[in-house]
Amino acid sequence: MKTKKLRNIKTSGSIYLLGVLLWFVSCHKETTGIFDNTQAATSQDAALKFKLTTKKKSLKTVEHTKRAGLVPRYGHTSLVFDDKMWVLAGKGEEAIPKNDIQYSANGTDWQVATSSAPFPARYDHASTVFNGKMWVVGGKMYDPEDHDQQYPEDHDHSLYDDAYSELNDVWSSSDGVNWVQVTANADFEPRNGHTLTAFNGFLWLIGGTSNDQSYAICCGFRDVWKSSNGSDWVRVTGSAPFNLRASHTTVATDDMLVLIGGELKGGYWEIWYSINGADWNKALEDPPFGHRNGHSLLHDGSHLWLIAGHGAVNEDHYLGTDVWYSKNGLDWIEAGTMEQFPGRTNHSSVFFNNRLWVLNGQGIPKKGEVLYSVLSDIWSLQDPDCCVIDDITIE
Repeated sequence: MKTKKLRNIKTSGSIYLLGVLLWFVSCHKETTGIFDNTQAATSQDAALKFKLTTKKKSLKTVEHTKRAGLVPRYGHTSLVFDDKMWVLAGKGEEAIPKNDIQYSANGTDWQVATSSAPFPARYDHASTVFNGKMWVVGGKMYDPEDHDQQYPEDHDHSLYDDAYSELNDVWSSSDGVNWVQVTANADFEPRNGHTLTAFNGFLWLIGGTSNDQSYAICCGFRDVWKSSNGSDWVRVTGSAPFNLRASHTTVATDDMLVLIGGELKGGYWEIWYSINGADWNKALEDPPFGHRNGHSLLHDGSHLWLIAGHGAVNEDHYLGTDVWYSKNGLDWIEAGTMEQFPGRTNHSSVFFNNRLWVLNGQGIPKKGEVLYSVLSDIWSLQDPDCCVIDDITIE
């Protein structure tokens, strides 16, 4: 049978067939889930084969920086809570950790909830929304007094890892202003670069690293902890099948946890998932976006989105400006952007008001400098037209 384009067929029978086919495709797309690699089935009775092509997403990109009022930072966290975006702590241009809380209802105008929360200033912590509260767990605290004997007085302690101490405290807030210390010392070891995710009625803490570990252990965790109240923590596993890692990302879908990337002794890029936090499966060994750490990962209810971060290809390191998306976690497509935001790592992202948001982070060094710059920009990325069918061919 000759191949025909559906738009050229005008008979009533073909129009009926088109309606049936589009109904079939729409139903199939609705049932596609994360890590469901089942291919679209065809009816053997009708002996019908079809090819479905979707347009690559081109995201509408808007910068919201000019009157934003968000203090530049990196190593912070961002949450969506009470119909607002929130930015929590992090490290600023002066290279000293913060403990301020800012929020915005539109991404453009930012207010200060508190300039000094009661918890110690920190960065590389983790946070999430759980049981009607915002939560902050762990991270790095600037602690030069414990290390004054290691460096001369004229040295900038903030540039040295040894001037920092890891934390394992847990804090919560129902309004962003008043914070309650749930525990000063949780059951897990102090750490930074870990993730905290709300899933299936629990807080889940995964991985991270600590300067206090011995060289034999060197530097990282691959444990998984859970808590129903933030105070009492249970170790689900101390040896997940993935490598020790920090600066990875974890998100929750309706029925699983998804973990991507990270680093310690080198960079990682595999994709892992678990339905119970204890048993982990490797979904993809070598995704097209390559090694990634310090990136952001979101789930908007239908797609996974991976944004920017530190990457490497064949020993060439770079700060990503890219945005990748996947319907099923296996097939990843790089989205186009109408305007490209600067490359970055250690930023934060949220899905808010039907947009992806990219907040601050570290960028390429300024001219004549070695250290990464601290970015002050805010970007929103919106998919103006989801899943448009470009062409259907019947054979």
